[in-house]
Amino acid sequence: AGLASIRIGGHPQFVRPLINPMVQGALKTKYNLKPEQIDEKDVEKIKAEASAMENYGNFFGQNLFVGAAGVLLMVGTFNSLDIKVNAVSLALASVPIAIITILIVVVKNILLDRYLERKYRNKEDQV
Repeated sequence: AGLASIRIGGHPQFVRPLINPMVQGALKTKYNLKPEQIDEKDVEKIKAEASAMENYGNFFGQNLFVGAAGVLLMVGTFNSLDIKVNAVSLALASVPIAIITILIVVVKNILLDRYLERKYRNKEDQV
C-alpha cells in the first residue's frame, strides 16, 4: 500500500479494529486457547508489533512512489537549491532502505512467532 501511496488508515482505522483482533484470533485458533489463557503482556506485545508493522510500511514505503507528496517536496526543494534530481531517482534511492526494512520486519515477525510458539505450544493441552 505504501508503494502505491495508498493510505489504509493507520492505527485507529486499520490496525486496532482489524489487524490486532485477527492476530489475536489467529493465536487463539492456532493453539486452541481460551482468552484467559493468553498472558496480558503478550496481548500488549501483539498490539505493539501490529502497530509497528504498519509504521514500518508507512514510513519506509512512502518514498517508493514517485507521486508521493514527500518525494515531490524533496524534488522541488532540491531543484530550488540547484541540485538537479527527479522523482524517479529519489524513489529508486529509497529502494535499498525499503528492502532492508522488509528483512528486519521478517526477522522480527519470525522471532515473535517463535516466542509465542514456545510459550503457548503446550498450553492447549492444559485446558
